[in-house]
Amino acid sequence: MDLSSQRRMAAELLKCGVHRVWFDMSNVEWREHIGEAVTRKDIRQLIHFGLIRKKQIRGITQVRIKHHKAQRAKGRRRGHGSRKGTATARFPSKKRWMATIRPLRRDLKVLRDKGVIERSVYRVYYRKAKGGEFRTPSQLHQRLVARGILKEADVALVAKVRKPSGRERKAEATGPKKVKAAKTPKTPKVPKGLGGGTKAAKGASAAKAAKDKGKAPKGGE
Repeated sequence: MDLSSQRRMAAELLKCGVHRVWFDMSNVEWREHIGEAVTRKDIRQLIHFGLIRKKQIRGITQVRIKHHKAQRAKGRRRGHGSRKGTATARFPSKKRWMATIRPLRRDLKVLRDKGVIERSVYRVYYRKAKGGEFRTPSQLHQRLVARGILKEADVALVAKVRKPSGRERKAEATGPKKVKAAKTPKTPKVPKGLGGGTKAAKGASAAKAAKDKGKAPKGGE
């Protein structure tokens, strides 16, 4: 059975390609109905009844990719068998140096601006940091404390003043969000003499108000 014309009309009505048009050929009667459909009206009716449908676009699943990224974020899949490139290619020496020197210079600047260390001391340890004498801010703090330039309280001051690192900011952003409790709507207070009471009392009050105005209440005798 040649259904090329039906397929072409269905593709135009469904706004898709001819290869995405699907005919339900599971029943002999339905096949005959599809073969006898020669007008757009007939095709619309078959689409309405579900005998002609549009196939879903075939995509590429991201499940395996997401799982792979999650595993690598945990530190897995990073062994010798998964590595490509040298150590300096995977983590360039310039980036390693930037990650080392920036926290050192930041802490030195905080100590200088707060007046904890003098400018001459700042300049000396700035050049020592540039020479690669310290690898971490904690090593710098220990050296300053050992030389009597810095106190333990000043180290805590630096930790408070310094900006959070990228890892800390990411942990705060992806942390558990606080869910606000839904506010219960306040029930409006009804003044005395209005509302409430039984239906009979309401009807009596309505009748009295209507009588005062000289009009009979609706639905009254």
